[in-house]
Amino acid sequence: MSQRILVVEDQEDNRQILRDLLMSADFEVIEAVDGEAALAAAAAHRPDLILMDIQLPGLDCYEATRRLKADAALHAIPVIAVGHSRHLRIDHPRPSLW
Repeated sequence: MSQRILVVEDQEDNRQILRDLLMSADFEVIEAVDGEAALAAAAAHRPDLILMDIQLPGLDCYEATRRLKADAALHAIPVIAVGHSRHLRIDHPRPSLW
């Protein structure tokens, strides 16, 4: 049985990248486009891991994670916040935040 990962991302192209990468590594991928859908998907599918975009429309990553962690049935699911920073320097030998 493969591990199940819930990908929460509002941008289709980003979801596609994660979906392709994870499925090629034999993970089962469930998708949600916002925090509300993430809560419903987590309750319905009980994923082994949640990868959640920090900047979601509506219910954001922080509040969705708070609600997941407050739910006795879902609190043990690890959540990794995924995002980017326009302040990340890629021209430096070791990228760092300014």
